[in-house]
This record gives sequence, structure tokens and C-alpha cells, in this order.
Amino acid sequence: LKKKIRNYIVDGSFYIAITRVRNGKKLFLKSFDRSYVKADKTIKEKILFMRKFKQYVMKKKYLDEEISIEVDNEVKVGYLNINGVESESHNCHLNNDHNLKNLDILVLSETKIQQNHADSKLKNNLSNWTIEGRYDAIDGGNHIGLLLLTSKNDDIRLQIQNVKEFNIKRKGSLQCQGILVRLKNGLMLGFIYCRSTPNNQEVEQIKKYFADSDVLMGDLNLSHKIDEEKGKIRKLCKPRKFSALTEITRSASNNQLDYILLNKQFKNTYLTGSFSTS
Repeated sequence: LKKKIRNYIVDGSFYIAITRVRNGKKLFLKSFDRSYVKADKTIKEKILFMRKFKQYVMKKKYLDEEISIEVDNEVKVGYLNINGVESESHNCHLNNDHNLKNLDILVLSETKIQQNHADSKLKNNLSNWTIEGRYDAIDGGNHIGLLLLTSKNDDIRLQIQNVKEFNIKRKGSLQCQGILVRLKNGLMLGFIYCRSTPNNQEVEQIKKYFADSDVLMGDLNLSHKIDEEKGKIRKLCKPRKFSALTEITRSASNNQLDYILLNKQFKNTYLTGSFSTS
């Protein structure tokens, strides 16, 4: 019988079979044989060609949609470089953006809030969010700064147990800032913003501080196209993490890279993406 089945297995058969379902929860495999998974070798060449000359724009999955991954304690987490939380109409966008409103946790970087800025003004401007933590630049400069926000619709499982702040100075000026957030459900979330490319010593500090995090997301100011910097990314990932997202998120300059480094244990239970904002 097995030999008879093999006669019907051609390149792409397995892919065609599993993509006929509309919801992953309704797909079941009674048995599995790796030899059934076949692909035409020219497919890889075609994909590489398309990536270089005719890029395919994938449809974005928005955060109000059901994610077809069966997992307990789902958490939707976001990171946004705001480049000045009081600038232009940023507050209106933060309160009303379709995707942001569906996040459980949102961290804003480069808030540029000075230490004399009143908390009451922030709370009024970010009326759709709960401000869980405010971390201004420790050198007193009008730069960097992080805000930890949670949705007002969060249930009890997302209670934040504690937050630790991380800072690196270079010649007296703040260069890297991060926070490590522990949730009641056990997840450890790391967020980071690097003002400039971290040197080897700073990379070691970042790796050590966020070693126990399940997620590290933010702007590392490292390019995956430069060999030396690519090596630093690999160093940050070893031994427990992998890069779940490496994406240019500022098309005008074509060099603004944001990363999500994720614990390998979540390799089958996560979904990452980035979204353009206006």
C-alpha cells in the first residue's frame, strides 16, 4: 500500500494537500513520512530570483484577526520608535491606530521626554493606555527614553510582576537603553533601543542582561548586511535565541532595522510582523 501511495507523490503534493484547509486547527496528520515532502529544485532558484528582481509583498495579518496557532496565554506585544512622544499628532495615532489598539503590551522608544515632564500630562495624552513604567534618559539629555504601556482591556494574567531597567553610557552619554519585563504568566520580555552601533563590549553587556528573556525586541542599530555586525547579532542569539524578525521599518532611509530575537522554545507558537503607519 505504501509503495502504491508513493506513485502518487510528486513535487509539491504535500504542500498542495496541507494548504487546502482554511484553518490550521482543522488539519490533522494520521501518519508522516518525510519522503512524501518533495520540492522541485528549480523552485529555490525561482524564489531567489524573485527576491532579487521581483519581490512579492506578503499580505499582512492584522492584530484583530485570529492567529491560527493553538497556544495558551497568547500575548500580543509591540515595539514602536516614536521619535518624540509629544511631536506632531503621535498621541492621536497611539490612541486610535487599528493595530496598536489590539496589543496587550506596547513599548515606545526614543520618547525624548525630559525628566521635568509631568506624568499627568502623559496620562491625559495616552488616554487609551495604562502607563506601567516611564524610563527617561539618565544623562538628562533630550533623547532616548522608554515608555511601557498596557491595554486597558488586559485581564489578570498579564499583570506585570516587575521591571528592570538597563542602561549603557559611552563617554558620559547614554547610548543603549532597555527594560526587562516579567509577566505573571512567567514570560520575560526584553525591549531595547541603541542610539548607535554597539561595540563588542556593549554587545556582551546586552547579551548578559537579556540572557533570561524569552523575547528581545527593538532597535539594535546592527545591520544584517555588514559581516561584522551580522556576527554581533549571532552572538546575541546564542545559545537560546533565534532571529524571528529582521526588517527595514523606515523606507525613506532604507537602513532602519528592527529585530525580534525569540527563545527557541517558541519557534512553533509565535507570529511576528511589522506595519507601516501614517
